[in-house]
Amino acid sequence: MLDRTFIKSVTTALSGGVVAQLVVLLASPVITRIYPPDIYGAFASLNAYASLLAPLLILSYSIILVLPNRKKDSFYILISAIIMSTLLSVVLFILYVFFSNYLNFGGSIIFLAWTVSIMQLYSYWFIREEKFSFRAKYLILQAIMVAILKVTIGYVYPNIDGLILSTLIPGFLFSLLIGVHIVSVHREGLDNGEK
Repeated sequence: MLDRTFIKSVTTALSGGVVAQLVVLLASPVITRIYPPDIYGAFASLNAYASLLAPLLILSYSIILVLPNRKKDSFYILISAIIMSTLLSVVLFILYVFFSNYLNFGGSIIFLAWTVSIMQLYSYWFIREEKFSFRAKYLILQAIMVAILKVTIGYVYPNIDGLILSTLIPGFLFSLLIGVHIVSVHREGLDNGEK
């Protein structure tokens, strides 16, 4: 028999992802009317490249976040991966600035990849800490915020820059807010004598 806690955790984790996808689905007809198909297709390509680059920025450290027995060790892996992702993103951006004539990608891919990599780290962190409810809530809030920004920014800038901005703003905002939350929870745990 399956444990009730396990079933509740799985249901919570799935519901967050499903509701977030429903928000995207419901907003799609409006968003696709605002942006021309070629712009929306170019943005989808940028997103795909950013999703491929994201695991390289963190060297897939997100997967090993769940392995350590002690929370402290896992926390240090998380912080190390965030620093590594940020430094690699800065190096890639500097390379892009100096060699943009020779490189076949835009600088915005780097920023998108950084936000994707950080959110991937946070997702694994919440799985490790069994914070399924918190993860579900931030997925839903991020989907709502991205949809609202795509619509509102799209009326002013119905181009690829509008789509990129509407994705980067929530990505940076949630990366910062969730990072502050994780650090504060970790400090409270240290104060309470957790390992």
